[in-house]
Amino acid sequence: GNLAVTYRHLGRYAEAEALQVEVLKQSTKFLGVDHPSTIGASSNLAWTYRRLGRYAEAEVLQVGAVKQSTKLLGVDHPNTIQVSASL
Repeated sequence: GNLAVTYRHLGRYAEAEALQVEVLKQSTKFLGVDHPSTIGASSNLAWTYRRLGRYAEAEVLQVGAVKQSTKLLGVDHPNTIQVSASL
């Protein structure tokens, strides 16, 4: 995840996307969709999709991250607020 975010900050979006897709896949497989790390991975990939102009895909991921975070942590939790701010 951290390397992917670094790539994103450097504008290397294709490389960031490839890593983030894998991180999200593995996080979902081993931790489940309701784990905070999976929610964060989904939000990170959504951010990269926005940078790539893939807005519909970004919205689906980000809305899902907000719903999962709200369900798991509550609407007032800092993580939920953070993923909500990215909508």
